[in-house]
Amino acid sequence: MKAQVEPYAGYRQFYVSSDPDRGEEGEDTFWTEAAFGDRLAVGSCTIAVRTDTYGQVPVDLEVLDGPSSLSFDGWDHVVDAGIDVSSGRLVVAGCPDPGPLLTLEVEPGSYVVRVFSRGLTPDADDGGEYNGDEYLLQFWPGTVKERTVLKRFA
Repeated sequence: MKAQVEPYAGYRQFYVSSDPDRGEEGEDTFWTEAAFGDRLAVGSCTIAVRTDTYGQVPVDLEVLDGPSSLSFDGWDHVVDAGIDVSSGRLVVAGCPDPGPLLTLEVEPGSYVVRVFSRGLTPDADDGGEYNGDEYLLQFWPGTVKERTVLKRFA
């Protein structure tokens, strides 16, 4: 299953959640210094991707049957995490508006999410201009105990 969406990344972030009403992004353990450096905040059923653009960003989503085999070539930053999708849905939302932009129906269970980022720059935008960054999120059934950076943007 594939989908495309352009969430508004206010405060340079957008969200994917299986339970948007849970509100994990307000917890002190969500956007930690490590999460900020790894460009991904992780809760049990919510992730937030740190972007370079403060505004709309292009995001592709793919739900796979098994682990990704996509090469890291051409991507600036790649990070894995786990997400509980026992609700059977993945909801994409921008920030600060938590309204759903896209809902994907998936088989309920635990998933690995791999976030690919490219077009990153040393000077991220805070002025509402598109910075050229883009994102691919791949999901597949499985478990990951902690966030793991597989390729780090310097």
